[in-house]
Amino acid sequence: MVSRFASEAGFSKKSLYVIQERIKSLPAGANVCSLLMDEMSLKSHLFYSLSDDSIVGLEDYGNGKSSCLLATSALVVMVRGILYNWKQPVAYFLVNESCGTTQLHTILDEALLHLESLGLNVVSVVSDQGSNFLKLFASLGVSPYHPYFEMRGKQYFTIFDPPHLLKSIRNNLMKYDFEFEGKIACWQDIKLFYDKDQKLPIRVSPKITDKHINPNGFSKMKVKLAAQVFSHSVAAGLSTYVALHAMPGSALGTAQFVSKIDTIFDCCNSLSSRDPKFCRRPFSHSSPHMHEITKGIDFFESLKAINRQTGEDRTSYLKCLNGWIITLKAISLLWRKLYSEGIASFLITRQLNQDPLENFFGSIRQQGGNNDNPTPIQFQRAYKKLFHSNLLQVNTGNCEDDIDESLVKLANIKDTSPPDLTMTTNSLQLVTPDYRNEQFQNRMLAENAITYVSGYLLRKTFLKHTCNLCKSTLVDDDSYDDRRTLLSFKAYDSDSSYGGLIAPSNVMLQYTIQLEDTFIKHLRNLQKVTCVGRDLLQLLESIHLDQPCDSFNTKYLLMLFIRLRVYYCLKFANRELRTPGRKNKKYFKVAHL
Repeated sequence: MVSRFASEAGFSKKSLYVIQERIKSLPAGANVCSLLMDEMSLKSHLFYSLSDDSIVGLEDYGNGKSSCLLATSALVVMVRGILYNWKQPVAYFLVNESCGTTQLHTILDEALLHLESLGLNVVSVVSDQGSNFLKLFASLGVSPYHPYFEMRGKQYFTIFDPPHLLKSIRNNLMKYDFEFEGKIACWQDIKLFYDKDQKLPIRVSPKITDKHINPNGFSKMKVKLAAQVFSHSVAAGLSTYVALHAMPGSALGTAQFVSKIDTIFDCCNSLSSRDPKFCRRPFSHSSPHMHEITKGIDFFESLKAINRQTGEDRTSYLKCLNGWIITLKAISLLWRKLYSEGIASFLITRQLNQDPLENFFGSIRQQGGNNDNPTPIQFQRAYKKLFHSNLLQVNTGNCEDDIDESLVKLANIKDTSPPDLTMTTNSLQLVTPDYRNEQFQNRMLAENAITYVSGYLLRKTFLKHTCNLCKSTLVDDDSYDDRRTLLSFKAYDSDSSYGGLIAPSNVMLQYTIQLEDTFIKHLRNLQKVTCVGRDLLQLLESIHLDQPCDSFNTKYLLMLFIRLRVYYCLKFANRELRTPGRKNKKYFKVAHL
């Protein structure tokens, strides 16, 4: 069943169909959802898919929209239920570097159109603060004063992933001092608190470690470490140390800053109605969340970031501040809309982050044995598998485990016909390894190489049909010249002319040379990345071969030649993509445990 499932980039008709069938069985209100978008890094690699007759590893937006740039990342679009726990990847796109604003706008518009037509009620769009996403929402008119955009007369609230915003605040506090309400928050206060606290036999904040205070590249990505720094226990600990004169009074500003961030993040991360912290409980008509969010908006609007060395005001450079304001206002407006329209009597704000998408990326990587940067073909295969299955349990990651279930499961899928392959319009900028070029002559002389390949093609084709007439025309085992030197050395059996290898006649050799010339010329100017083999076959069939036997399977020979040369071409292209001398990242992880 998995092998019959569509895996092409873009919005697949089959994918949309199985989602639509599953949506029909959802209870009332379960169709209210958020659209999530994010990118993950890929390792550049080219792969020829024989079953699809396409080259995987080049930029591909689906529906014939592709280029011949190498794919270095994958953009994934996912939907997630807000009132019910479900999630579902919808589409992916292979992109070079990062998806541009124009293309993102097209994808967003198309995604909303498809999802609404399936019966889903998309009310918000969630992403991180990548530069391309910021430009996208700015182009749609999103701002701190206008935290939503409109398409086809409907409002969509813009939410920047709160866990990412929390990490951004932590990272900026490590660089700058924050001024608010006449007070100053300083990272040095947190470091001093940790230095003093770790010396005590029973610590005030036992969860804080050196990874929290001096995070490296990996630690900075973990939301848990940032959340534990901006916690009630750290704020209480700082206040205690100040009250007991173990730290200067100025550290009280840092304690209040930590407490405010903790409360704001709790409002954006509510989950259980039994949580001892009120702000971590779901929104309701009588909860304090709206009051705290209003205070949070005022707090971020008045916050200033100051360079502690120069005293320069750097507030305008911190995009996370506006991100927090937009997110808080969007959550506030979204709750009012859901409650006033009778759609929801409570709101779990943890349903408004992109943890499911982050965990989906973790599952993609886990499919390859903890492969941090899968190749495009590895990503495609993993996506195809995970689309309709429960995601693997991710042991480590940058975010909390989400509790949503996959909307589409294998048992719910009905088989449908795959869409037709489509064409592209750009030229393939790919170095074609021609074994007759000078760079290969030290290893394999040109004419010897093509003679060997020509004989190999004959040997395989003769397995389909062979007769004395074919052999007399296409094989010449009795002659010897310099072009057959390689055949002589390759032969295992010295008792026969070429040890079981086939020496092509001059007719067959000249035919193979024409095939090679045509192949190289066409591939260097390829106008599409799908239907590669089909187009090459049509082109090579125009080359005439003098074959006295009508039963000789020329088409099979051509298909074998195409497969051999495409794989060979991509093999050498992938060698060029490798970065020699790069330190093994998995070893780096183990070595720094």
